[in-house]
Amino acid sequence: MSRGNRHTNNISSRHGGAEKYCDHLPVYRQMIRFDRAGIKLAHSTLLDWIARTCTLLQPLYESLKAGSDEQQLPDDG
Repeated sequence: MSRGNRHTNNISSRHGGAEKYCDHLPVYRQMIRFDRAGIKLAHSTLLDWIARTCTLLQPLYESLKAGSDEQQLPDDG
């Protein structure tokens, strides 16, 4: 993959994050899939993409967490 291709990196980053967290596919299996598709990719690159995705989602996580702290659960007693 070319380093300068921002769109390819964006698509691959989203794909890796979805496979890791939505499909519960470990990184090493994602590497096997990329290899099978003929895409030579460093393990560290995929990990960087996943880390970048997590960083981008951090504000959303914080917002959702703050919103859940404000909600009161009904008292069963």
